[in-house]
Amino acid sequence: MSPYGHHWRTIVLPALRVRASYACERCDLPDRPSGLRSALDGAHLDGDTSNNDDMNLALLCRRCHRAADYPSWSAKFTQWLIGQRDERVAKKDAARPILAYLEEAS
Repeated sequence: MSPYGHHWRTIVLPALRVRASYACERCDLPDRPSGLRSALDGAHLDGDTSNNDDMNLALLCRRCHRAADYPSWSAKFTQWLIGQRDERVAKKDAARPILAYLEEAS
């Protein structure tokens, strides 16, 4: 189940917009006029999408949202890249019988 379902879109996010006076809570970028897609995102400050406590939520423009999320996203992405590299290396090593022979000989 998505943490950004009906309840998020219809109750949490509109209340967050009103609380923040329709502006980014970090840089004060105003939201676009109604009818257009919002320039502001609801952000979970602790990264836990199930924690919708008022103190954990902020209305941020996309630039501020990326800046707030980048450290945790970067760490997760780096771990994923390392895992992908290790899988590729293991697959290539498995296809090289000389490596298995060298390990047995040592």
